[in-house]
Amino acid sequence: MKTAFGKGSWVFSFSRPAHRQVLNDKVSDESFQRSVAFGKEVAKRIFNWSLTDGSLDTYPTYVPPVGAGLWAPTPPNFPAAAGPYWSNNRLFVQGSLNGAQPSPPPPYSTDPASPYYAMVKEVYDVSQTLTSEQTAIALYYRDNPGYSSGSHYICLFDQVLQKAQPALDVAAIAYAKTGIASADAFIGCWKTKYLYNVDRPIRYIREVLNHPNWSPLFNTPGHPDFPSGHSANGGAVEEMLTSIFGNNFQFTNHAYDYLGMAPRTYNSFADMAIEIGKSRVYAGIHYTYSCDMGRQQGKKIAQNINSKLKFLK
Repeated sequence: MKTAFGKGSWVFSFSRPAHRQVLNDKVSDESFQRSVAFGKEVAKRIFNWSLTDGSLDTYPTYVPPVGAGLWAPTPPNFPAAAGPYWSNNRLFVQGSLNGAQPSPPPPYSTDPASPYYAMVKEVYDVSQTLTSEQTAIALYYRDNPGYSSGSHYICLFDQVLQKAQPALDVAAIAYAKTGIASADAFIGCWKTKYLYNVDRPIRYIREVLNHPNWSPLFNTPGHPDFPSGHSANGGAVEEMLTSIFGNNFQFTNHAYDYLGMAPRTYNSFADMAIEIGKSRVYAGIHYTYSCDMGRQQGKKIAQNINSKLKFLK
């Protein structure tokens, strides 16, 4: 299955003796071997099909458009554009992006009375009053070192399954739904990012708000601000997991226990997605509007997938 920016797989490994012990005498050895061969053939065909999805195509070097308020690599490390052609990838579900395009952000303006000015000033104001809890939230979803934003959701998803202990068929559906929604949400989000090419907060705060020494909590990622990729993925995962486990599923995210970071506990998947959006504003790398619209975009993509794919007979 495809991850956020490359090929990868979620691998299940079962030993033959364990299978035979569970199945006992209910399945003949011939039937068992035939089933294994069938599974391998399905996996091979899916993998070969995945190689034609566009992610391996060669594209020209991306040159960002130039203009006031348009994205360009940001200080201090000036990262190159990440995934500018990711939207050319084939969707897992045709039509999953229908109606998911978010409303555009406020038009660029340096007028202190404009919505754009207010949108950026909020990021600066938040940065001046950060609590220790807000800082912890921002750093938890920095996802570096450790995970990418995409793989963090896989880790979180695995923890949810460990708590829920669903039957095998429900677990299989959950893997399919969550993986497909995450993949298509990234494609849809990145399509929107490079459509609008909205600049990140740091340049406006330094140059327009006149705070030349201001910096976010960590370096700004190398892609346009609108919409937030973490939020789009969060909305898609939120919608899919809610459709399976309900609106009030309580869980704790232990992804960064190994780094000594306090785990994050939620009363629902919506609580998780909302906090993840806020984390990007606390960090100083996204606008609230980008996070809110990203979440809504991801949710709509997941809803489209749920309406188009029938996972049960």
